[in-house]
Amino acid sequence: MDVRIVLSLISSMLSVVFSARDGVFNSYGASVDVGSKISMVVAIEKDFLDEDTDEALSVIKKYASIINKDYLPVGHLRTRYQTLKEAAFTDGASIIFTIGACRDTWELFEKRQENGDILFISITEVECPRLPTAEAITLPLSKAGLELPQLLLDLRTLNAVRWNSVALIYDQISLADDDIQSVTEALTIELPGRSEPSSALLSIHRLEPAENEWKRLARSEKLLDPTTQWLFVSSDVGDSENVTELAYLLDEGQNVAFVYNNTSEKSACGDTRISCHVEEIMLSIGLALQKSVSAELELSEQVSEEEWDAIKPSKSERRATLLTSIKSRLQNEGRCDNCTNWKLETGEVWGQEYLESRANKLLSVGSWTPRGGPLLSDHLFPHVVQGFRARNLPISTFHFPPWQILHYNDTGHITEYKGLVFEILNLLVKNLNFTYTVHVPTNLTLTGFSNSTKNTGLPTETLDGDKDESALNPAVWNKVISAVQQKKIFLGACAFTVTDARKLAVNFTTAISVEPYVFFLSRPKELSRALLFMSPFSISTWCCITAAVILMTPVLCAISRASPFYRVYGANRAGGFHSPMNCFWYIYGALLQQGGGALPAADSSRLVIGTWWLVVLVVVTTYSGTLVAFLTFPKMDHLSSDEDKLKALYKGARLHPSISKELIEDIRSGHHVYIQRKTSLLFLLHRLFLNTSSCDFSLGTE
Repeated sequence: MDVRIVLSLISSMLSVVFSARDGVFNSYGASVDVGSKISMVVAIEKDFLDEDTDEALSVIKKYASIINKDYLPVGHLRTRYQTLKEAAFTDGASIIFTIGACRDTWELFEKRQENGDILFISITEVECPRLPTAEAITLPLSKAGLELPQLLLDLRTLNAVRWNSVALIYDQISLADDDIQSVTEALTIELPGRSEPSSALLSIHRLEPAENEWKRLARSEKLLDPTTQWLFVSSDVGDSENVTELAYLLDEGQNVAFVYNNTSEKSACGDTRISCHVEEIMLSIGLALQKSVSAELELSEQVSEEEWDAIKPSKSERRATLLTSIKSRLQNEGRCDNCTNWKLETGEVWGQEYLESRANKLLSVGSWTPRGGPLLSDHLFPHVVQGFRARNLPISTFHFPPWQILHYNDTGHITEYKGLVFEILNLLVKNLNFTYTVHVPTNLTLTGFSNSTKNTGLPTETLDGDKDESALNPAVWNKVISAVQQKKIFLGACAFTVTDARKLAVNFTTAISVEPYVFFLSRPKELSRALLFMSPFSISTWCCITAAVILMTPVLCAISRASPFYRVYGANRAGGFHSPMNCFWYIYGALLQQGGGALPAADSSRLVIGTWWLVVLVVVTTYSGTLVAFLTFPKMDHLSSDEDKLKALYKGARLHPSISKELIEDIRSGHHVYIQRKTSLLFLLHRLFLNTSSCDFSLGTE
C-alpha cells in the first residue's frame, strides 16, 4: 500500500488574501466587474518538495505581489494557500496551482464537479498522466535522459496510440534492464478520468546484441501489415539520420511511426530547479491576466452596463484565454529545463504505390518536450484513423451483370457504374476514405488499360443493345489480374471466381457470394395427358388396389356361404352373394361408387361390405383431390439427373465466348443447354423476358 504522511502547512504558511477594489466604472458611468473576481488557490505538498518548500512559497508570494502591483490594471489577484490534501474549491476561484504527487493532484482535479471552469496548473512527479489539456497545464518533473516513460504515457493520455495489447521489443543498447519497469508501467497503467478500461496487455522480448537487426527482421518475417502498429523508438541523441535510413522499411499497407531524440548535443538545459519552474509559471500567469483583463476593460469601456452583462466572457471563456496564453509563453519563452526535444514522424504509405511519385514519405507529425508534452499536427498513425486519407486510387472493371453494370451513352462513354460489386466498393470508399478512377480493359495488349471512360475494349452487342466487355472472354479477366500484379491498379472491382491458380497471382477479398452453376435451357414442354387418370397414384398403389379387389371377392363369397343365417331362417341360398361373380361385380362397382341393388341378409356379410366401403371412401377422395391438382398444374418435362447422361452431355460441350442471339435461339429450340452461374443466368432470364414478354427459358436444379 502506498502510504504518504502529509504535514499540515497551515501553521507554517501565511494565508494571504488581497481584497479587491470596488467595481470599475466605464465611460458610461456604469459599474463593471472586470478584474474584481480573480482568485487563485495554491496547494502544496510539503513531502513532495522537501527542502524546496520554503523557496517555492517565497517565489509564489513574491510574484503574487508583483502581479497585483504591476500587471493588473484593475482589481486584485486574491491568493489562498492550502495543503494539497486539504485543498478546497473556494467560491469564485479562477486558478488552482498545485505542487505535489500525481495521485493527490488527480484526486483534487476530479473533485472540481460544479467548479469545472477553474484553470488547473500542476507541477507533479514524473510518469504521471497529464491532466486534460483543454482544462489544465501539467508539468511532470522528468530528468534528462529518462524521458521515455513519460513520453509513452503522454501519447496514451492524448489518445495518439490506442493499444489493447503491446509487444515491447528492446535491446540492452537502447534500453537498460533497469528502465523496463518504468516503460512497462507507462504502457499498462490505467489512465485516470476514463470511463472505459484503458490498460493494455503487455509482452516483453529482449534481443541480444547479435540480433540488433530486428527492424529488418520485422519486415522479412512479414510482421508489418495493416493490422499492426509499429512504433520505432530511438533514444540516442541526434539519431535523425538513422531514422531516415529506416524509411526503407516503409511499404504499402503498413502502419509505422518513429519517435527519436532530437535534442541538440550543444543545447544547454537551463535551470532545472523547481523554483525556476514556479517562477516562470507565476510570471506567465501574471502576463496572461494582464492581457485578459486589459482586453476586457477596453471592451467594457465601449458599452453600457446592460450590454456588458450580455457580452462579457463567461468563466469557461476566460479559462480558455488564460490557458492558451500561459501555454504559449511557457512553450516559446520558457528557459527552465528546456533542452530536451523529441521528434515524431510517421509513414504515409497507403496508396503510395499508385501515385506518380512512389518515393516513401516520412511525414513529420509533431514533437514532444517535458514541459509541453506532445504537440501533434497530425495523427501518429494516420492510416489507422483516416484510412487512405482521401487519395485517388485506380481500379479496373468491366460489364458483367449483375455484379458490375456499366451504362454507356450514345458516344460510347461510360456514364454510370452500378451492381453489387460497386455497392461494396462504395462502402469501402466510405470506411477507408479514398476515391477512385475506373479504368476499363482495352484490346491493345494483355496489360493495357485505358484512362478514359470510353468503351474501347472487346465490345459486343448484347440482347438489349448495350455494350458488353465480353466477361466470358478469359483475356479480359487476365488483363485485370495482370494489372493488379504490376500494381497499375489498386484493385479489380470484379466478381472473380476464386481458383487455386488465381490465388497464386493475387489476393482476394472474403467471398461475397457462394453460388452454384446451373443449366439454362428452353422452357420444359407439358407432358401428354393421355394417361393423366393414372397420374394421381403410383404403379405400386394401383397394383395394391387391384389386389384388394381380387382378394375381397372370395372373402365376401366365403363368408356369405359359411353364415348359418340362411340355414336357420331358410333363406334362398341360390345366387346373390353366394356367387363369386356377383361378389366381384359388387366389390368393383363399389370402387366406382356404383354399389349394387341389394345388400346381403347376414350381418357378417354386411360387416365385410361396410369395411370395404370405408376403404373405397378414402381411396376415391384421395384420387379425386390429386387428379384436380394434376389438372390445375400440368406435369412438365424436366432435365434428367442421370449421371451417365450428364457425362455424355459434358463430352459434347463447347465454350461460347459470349451470349449471342444465335446461341439464344439454339437454346430456345431445345438444341442447346447452357451452363453458367445461377445469379448471372437469373439476370439473363430477366433481360430476355423484358425483350420478348414471354417466358421461353428455365433453370435446372442446382
